[in-house]
Amino acid sequence: MSYVESLRKPGMATSVNEEANLLWGSPESAEAEKAEGHICPREASESQGGWGKEEEGNLPGGREDKSFLQGGDVRQLWVQQREGEGNGSREGFTESAQPDAQWSTHKAEKCHQCPDCGKSFSQSSTLSAHLRIHTGERPYICPDCGRGFTQLAHLTQHQGTHSGEEPYRCADCGKGFGVSSRLVAHQRSHTGERPYKCPECGKSFRVSSVLVVHQRIHSGERPYKCTDCGKSFNVSSNLIKHQRIHTGQKPYKCTECGRSFNESSALIAHQRLHKGERPYKCPDCGKSFNVSSNLLEHQGTHRGQKPYKCLECGKGFARSAHLSQHSRTHTGERPYKCAECGKGFAVRSHLAQHCRVHTGERPYKCADCGKGFTARSSLTTHRRTHTGERPYKCPECGKSFNQNSHLAQHWRTHSGERPYRCPDCGRSFGDSSALIKHQRIHLQEKAR
Repeated sequence: MSYVESLRKPGMATSVNEEANLLWGSPESAEAEKAEGHICPREASESQGGWGKEEEGNLPGGREDKSFLQGGDVRQLWVQQREGEGNGSREGFTESAQPDAQWSTHKAEKCHQCPDCGKSFSQSSTLSAHLRIHTGERPYICPDCGRGFTQLAHLTQHQGTHSGEEPYRCADCGKGFGVSSRLVAHQRSHTGERPYKCPECGKSFRVSSVLVVHQRIHSGERPYKCTDCGKSFNVSSNLIKHQRIHTGQKPYKCTECGRSFNESSALIAHQRLHKGERPYKCPDCGKSFNVSSNLLEHQGTHRGQKPYKCLECGKGFARSAHLSQHSRTHTGERPYKCAECGKGFAVRSHLAQHCRVHTGERPYKCADCGKGFTARSSLTTHRRTHTGERPYKCPECGKSFNQNSHLAQHWRTHSGERPYRCPDCGRSFGDSSALIKHQRIHLQEKAR
């Protein structure tokens, strides 16, 4: 039953004009409402010259924007369509078994306009929520992690991530979701459906919100601004992460060791250390990593890529973290101190290994022979003695090595590089161990 049919009473006349009166009201009743002051804010604004009317032909295809028609105009146009008057055109409207529902969208005027960007809304509550994008206001705060939201519904959805509830299950793969909308978006990964298309470049997306963010690439819009430093972002989640730099907030805590992180992705990667998970495997040498970015940086070592250069000595590194560690050899900085003996280290992992000297801990055990090691890298190198693996190959002569440092030493036989210099006689060596042996000669001479 259509909306008009539901309004009819038994025995009521069914002329087109009477049906129009049910939907839109009679012209006489509309004039009476205006006289009593009942007028749409948008219509009132137009009468005062606050809204400029769209000219015909401004929209694609040369059609007029029917969403800006006044109530009386829509009523008359509806009557003409039902009676077959006028040119009979329904351009801009889709055919439906229930035309009343489509025409009713014209009755819902977007009377509430944003003073900042001009966007219009049909409800004042929707405008109020939209304004928080410009003001940065997030009145709905999560009691668990302190994250703020512009809408109560978004907070309710977020709280499900803390409780671990996943009531919405995918029928294809069984994956669970805390929010039904995420299940709908996920199901498109199975169907391949991408219904949201960018009018600028044609790229398609599974989720409408991702399209909105993508379009900001074209427009250059960055509506989310940090109140502390003024930096702007095109995604609200990036602003939230950034603000934790200023606040020092680390809401994501590891239940195993108590360590906290400012991003959930960092916590997930950290938890793999406890579980021993290393899902990202190098296809060249088989080395595994708990973070995909570490794998990408590692793969550069096989291609010889070293994009991170030291400004002091020009040495290149495959990973930015390695450059940061190397820079401390120039500055002499050793920020990581042993609580037991006071020895300092330039790298946190080196301190962790050193502490095992005091505790006697050797947590990394070889599955083949049972030998224990203080460092995971030492175990990895050791296991190659069992497997015979030699993943590091010289591009010059093809000789292979089981350690990267051995390849680096070998490479100097081709390059002629001798970086280790004796401070007593100035003689240079390609290997640090060769320098140590040489220095014993000077020590013996001094002892005589």
